[in-house]
Amino acid sequence: MANLNRKISPKFNLIDKLNYIDINKHLLDNGIEVYELNSDYQDVIKLEISFKAGTCESENILIPSFTNSMLIQSTKSKSSSEIAEKLDFYGSYVSLESGKHFSSVVLYSLTSFFEQSVEIVEDIIKNPTFPKNEFLIDLQNEKQQFIVSQEKVEYIAHNSFYEAVFGNKHPYGQVLKIEDFKKLKIDKLKDFHKRFYSSDNCTIVISGKTNNETFKILNDKFGKTDWKNTNNIKKANYSFIEQKNQKIILNKKDAVQTSLVIGCRTITKTHPDFLGLNVLNEIFGGYFGSRLMLNLREKKALTYGIYSYINSLLKSGIFIISANIPKGFEEKAIEEIYKEIKTIKEIKVQESELELVRNYMMGEILRAFDGHFNQSEIFLNLLQFGLTYKYFDDYIQTLKTITPENIMELANKYLQTDIFTQVLAGDL
Repeated sequence: MANLNRKISPKFNLIDKLNYIDINKHLLDNGIEVYELNSDYQDVIKLEISFKAGTCESENILIPSFTNSMLIQSTKSKSSSEIAEKLDFYGSYVSLESGKHFSSVVLYSLTSFFEQSVEIVEDIIKNPTFPKNEFLIDLQNEKQQFIVSQEKVEYIAHNSFYEAVFGNKHPYGQVLKIEDFKKLKIDKLKDFHKRFYSSDNCTIVISGKTNNETFKILNDKFGKTDWKNTNNIKKANYSFIEQKNQKIILNKKDAVQTSLVIGCRTITKTHPDFLGLNVLNEIFGGYFGSRLMLNLREKKALTYGIYSYINSLLKSGIFIISANIPKGFEEKAIEEIYKEIKTIKEIKVQESELELVRNYMMGEILRAFDGHFNQSEIFLNLLQFGLTYKYFDDYIQTLKTITPENIMELANKYLQTDIFTQVLAGDL
């Protein structure tokens, strides 16, 4: 056997093109769109049924998440324990997810028990009863968790930041308050379910070892019967407040550290500059070897960890710098952050640094696409933004071709400190 010279790095190649699983689009008899990602890798299936039923559609921030989470509590024919026992018997698992714009019911099932498992999912989506006892228990648990979170400076700072950047009238800026628990009633959940959990308000993505029988099962369970919403859903129209420089201090007595959040609204992933902006962010504060981390953690010992990231919602993106700082070192940390912003706007990134980040980000893309279930999740997210897999072809091309000059230009265009909101929460 040949000796391995560990002083020589192994060869590597940049990604030319990602291998996407083919997307097959179907229509159920009642018009529901089904997107299929077929893979023969394992005898398992992931089914995600997504509804446009997020917090943006509700006057109370709790209603969408409670409605979605309580679907599995009981139906007209089964109790929560019976639902759990049946899912366990078939080796299936149901996950319930809710966000700003969408709520989803996600099923993981063996291919051989897909029909039986989908029958349970059909029941919890169409026939939930929202039992009072379970509702009160969930409400108390969620309330207690909220009270605990209110003691954490990081939670306080981030909530205040979103409220300041978007305004408390906009769904993106609405934060949970104790009064929301008092206003939450079962009738509100039932009404929300009736209005938004319907065949004309959902999309289905299925991945795994599917076949013709799989689609027939879906059509029998979700495409044959009429479960449309008879009332038209009114699209909410919200405006954004003007961005301005804000400095907010939130005093939390006896806090051992201070939570710092700095940032502003920015572009979404549908904008042509978004991919390049992601590269800029990665260099600046997006990973463990970023400039913010090397300066404030490694050199100055001002924090255990500091990151920047871009959160792309449907109607707006948001750029955030976040760190927990020891008491008394807040101003020094802020000073160093703004120094790093000034540097990346005025001095071109070295090619070696850009190459390191380029390789790291390509590796992260490969990791994200590992497995058909991951690909189905990525595809649904792109679909919700009106995008296709071309987004990632463009991403790879951007990583290959972006230059230090491009990075500097993007930094000057989007890191506008005169509109940054700055929030400090701690014993100040």
